[in-house]
Amino acid sequence: MFAAAGGELWDNGAACGRVYAVWCVGASQSVPSNCASDLPIEVKIIDNAFSADSSAAAYKQSVTGAALVLSEDAFNAIAKPFADSLDIKFQVV
Repeated sequence: MFAAAGGELWDNGAACGRVYAVWCVGASQSVPSNCASDLPIEVKIIDNAFSADSSAAAYKQSVTGAALVLSEDAFNAIAKPFADSLDIKFQVV
């Protein structure tokens, strides 16, 4: 599974090829969770989020300034079918 890195995480391209463990985290008490699983997935950084066409089929739509933009397969692995965005935590593997 793949992702694009944004902002400081991109690190002028140094992030390309890094592998991250990514977890979906629960939402606040007033908002239902979009998480389908609390198990981590691994994604490999292959692009800069600011150059990735987030409207393309390869990437889920992202919030401007997102640290990671998950590929559609990665997003679907941890999100409920109706989810349009996720709160995640991640760390380098």
